[in-house]
Amino acid sequence: MADRFILGDLTSHRRGFGVQSVINAAARRALNSNPPSRVIWIVPSHLAPPFAAANPIICDGSGPQVWSEIERQVALVRSRVPDAEILVVTWEHFIYERAWTSELGLSRLKWFDLLNEECARRTPAEPIDNVISGQQAATVPPSPAPPPPRLSPSSPPSGGEIEELVRSHLRKIGATAEPAALYRSQLRPALVRNNPTLAQFGPMLGQVLKNAIDSGIDAGRLAQPQSPKGQERLYVVERRPEALETPAPTVRVDGADATTASASRASTAAVYGRSAEFRKRLTDQGLFCEKRERDILFEALSRILKQSPKPISKLRRELPKVAQDIANERGVSCADFKRVVNFFLKLLLMSGVLLSPSGEVVARNVRAEAAPVARVDDSALDRMEQYMLEQILKKSDVKDREHWQLAHAIFRQFDQSVEIDGMLDRVASLIAALGHRFILTDDGRYEYTEAVGANVVPLRA
Repeated sequence: MADRFILGDLTSHRRGFGVQSVINAAARRALNSNPPSRVIWIVPSHLAPPFAAANPIICDGSGPQVWSEIERQVALVRSRVPDAEILVVTWEHFIYERAWTSELGLSRLKWFDLLNEECARRTPAEPIDNVISGQQAATVPPSPAPPPPRLSPSSPPSGGEIEELVRSHLRKIGATAEPAALYRSQLRPALVRNNPTLAQFGPMLGQVLKNAIDSGIDAGRLAQPQSPKGQERLYVVERRPEALETPAPTVRVDGADATTASASRASTAAVYGRSAEFRKRLTDQGLFCEKRERDILFEALSRILKQSPKPISKLRRELPKVAQDIANERGVSCADFKRVVNFFLKLLLMSGVLLSPSGEVVARNVRAEAAPVARVDDSALDRMEQYMLEQILKKSDVKDREHWQLAHAIFRQFDQSVEIDGMLDRVASLIAALGHRFILTDDGRYEYTEAVGANVVPLRA
């Protein structure tokens, strides 16, 4: 069996945030059934103290310099263990892409997705030797799921028996967290397929099933996220094992000591998981591109349109070239602009900020590719980011205390010179500008109201 190594790249990690969650996530990922021989941490100098016990590699460079260090570490590992399996975990999209195209036989993962995965599926594990120096904890095997109840072929099943069947089926298909939830309408056919004796009870089964599900939700054994009528989804709520016990590192933040305790460790993982969910809503619509690439492409668009109006089909070809030149001028590493430009142009079209020579908005339709673009709206940046935020908020499940998660999803660029306070203020101003489409409910949710505008009555002055 090949030895497994993890290269944990934290060089673009925000100062003082989420260190403990990263340690725990890496530990759980590493210590599955095949523990790695070692975790190799590559960290910036300001994170060296909390990782001192792990003997980290210190690297304060940008993407290409970090990748050179990763290549060097891979060569060292392979010189000792030629058939080693190596997983690269990173924040940086440049490193993520290079790991894929390098032909070094590397696996790759982003911390963002890893922490989201840990939020949904916790597995107890012992700490890694070179992460937590001198400490060991016994591995606690997960308790096996109880077998589904046996049903009597002659008498109708009770509500408790049906609920156990539901929970057993949800566990079997992996519906143990909201991202993997099963549509409620799919549950009854699945139960009948797995338990043919249920078919004989006909319409009676529907009412028993409804009562059993409602009872499970009320008792907290099942969960049903808020969804439009007819699209309700369901997942089983499992009792979570205790979090991995690791020493909380101390990180300097603005001249002060900030110790990450176990309570903040859990909340940090939740922050990352929620941000990943928000990002996925944009990715599913083909609208998401990183803040850094978005700003560079916007600058490239301004330079191109200063020359003369151009159709979108030509912009789609010219933007990546000019954007790459700007990235080289700024000395930053970015993702492949030939791919990102498609998301960027769709965002521009959907937010209605591209203007024709006559000043009309270029709409996204079958004529869009041939439509000439003369300039962008003066408020283009605001309207683009408002559109992104609106798509995240449309599910009416985002709360007013989740501004940090929203900021990290929309503006995350891993630039340590950018203060989070400015991002939070930006989110607040964008939400305020969407006040005609959302209201704040009593329980603190931003509820989408455009479809039911008649029910929104403005307060009198």
